[in-house]
Amino acid sequence: MQKRRRLRPEQSKALIFEAAERLIASQGAASLTVRGIAAEAGMNPSLVRYYYESTEDLLIAFFRQMAEEHSRKVEEALCAPHPLRALWNLHTRAPSGLLTMEIMSLGHRYESIREELVRHMDAVRKHVSRALQDKLSGEASCFGTNSPSGAAFIFLATAAALIADRGIGIHSGNAQAEEIVECWLDKVESAM
Repeated sequence: MQKRRRLRPEQSKALIFEAAERLIASQGAASLTVRGIAAEAGMNPSLVRYYYESTEDLLIAFFRQMAEEHSRKVEEALCAPHPLRALWNLHTRAPSGLLTMEIMSLGHRYESIREELVRHMDAVRKHVSRALQDKLSGEASCFGTNSPSGAAFIFLATAAALIADRGIGIHSGNAQAEEIVECWLDKVESAM
């Protein structure tokens, strides 16, 4: 029998998070348990419990890792030559919004995850709003507003809806919504 090699804690946690992501994508967030994640990761449930006392603790850590990665990508987009276009691409080029929708559903079940979601999305909206600050003029007001926070909401909500629709196969009106945002981005970026 081959002896299992001992993993460093960060390797074990990475395997746990990868297993959680696969389970969320294949079975939905409601099916997540420490035992199920351990089985998917090929490890003993006691090892998962060593790192995370409960499923909720594991999910909070998993979400925090996702949020940190997302925040890093937002910061990169903000440094791009066309930051709004880079932000739009970041938020609309994901293959499916199912993972995001499932994480949102976890926010409905767990208050601690809801708090993390709110904190992260408020920070993202502030970043987008700052990127829009002083860029909105009457001409750039394709969404009918010169409010950076209102435009940031519409920008991110449209991106989220497009990704969610793509994840479940809804296409009606999506191309037209993308055209509206693309038109608006062209106007705002030409004013920059």
